Amino acid sequence: MNNKSSKTVWFVIAFICAAAIAALSVYVTKVDTSAIKLHLIKLIPLWLEINFALIVIAAAVNFKTFFSVFAGMEKSHKYYLAAIILFAFTSAYFIAPKVHRIFYDENIYLNIGQNMGYLGRASMCNDGDNTYGVYKCVDDYFNKQPYAYPFIMGLVFRIAGNSEDLGHLLNNLLFCVSAATVFLIGHNLFRDIRTSLFSALIYVFIPHCQWPSKYVPFLVIEKCTSMGASKGVSNPFGRHYAARCFS
Repeated sequence: MNNKSSKTVWFVIAFICAAAIAALSVYVTKVDTSAIKLHLIKLIPLWLEINFALIVIAAAVNFKTFFSVFAGMEKSHKYYLAAIILFAFTSAYFIAPKVHRIFYDENIYLNIGQNMGYLGRASMCNDGDNTYGVYKCVDDYFNKQPYAYPFIMGLVFRIAGNSEDLGHLLNNLLFCVSAATVFLIGHNLFRDIRTSLFSALIYVFIPHCQWPSKYVPFLVIEKCTSMGASKGVSNPFGRHYAARCFS
């Protein structure tokens, strides 16, 4: 691509971005806040699915690049990396306390994942139920939490159902993937295997990384049964979550 063509492409991109910002500004100023929240509840899952699909495609396209890093390692270095990742899993799964901390954000993230997984709505359920294995939400609310993590939980819910143990396992596996990602970042920055391995090892030993990989926001659904129940749980602000599914 010559210089003139490159300038044209960048001009078109800049024009599209400017038009999008202008349209968004008009939308935000003209549309009522409550209507915007309703729109976001429906649109966020769609955009996250598109982003997730693009990430999967990008990973597939660059698979050879990722694989070449591991293929080019000496056998001993492969063993070291495998040991670090195994230690990440065992330390998170067996050493870190397997408890549910009473933080209401945990329940909120969980329930948003529940809504996104089963209802396709980026919202927190104020009033819902799980009767005969069918999850329902009759009153939901658009909350301030970021939605990428609940989206991942929602994907797992769709595939394997609701389970506190599954939630712990998901976070443990994400911790292992994070350790491998730190290794790849170190390799990309320094082009040195030892530095990359030590970077991953240091990451695994950070307590603040180990501990959150253990607890999960699964209190709301850990005892959901097909029959449901009439027990309700509310947060300090009086919002009722889909906790009537407790046995």
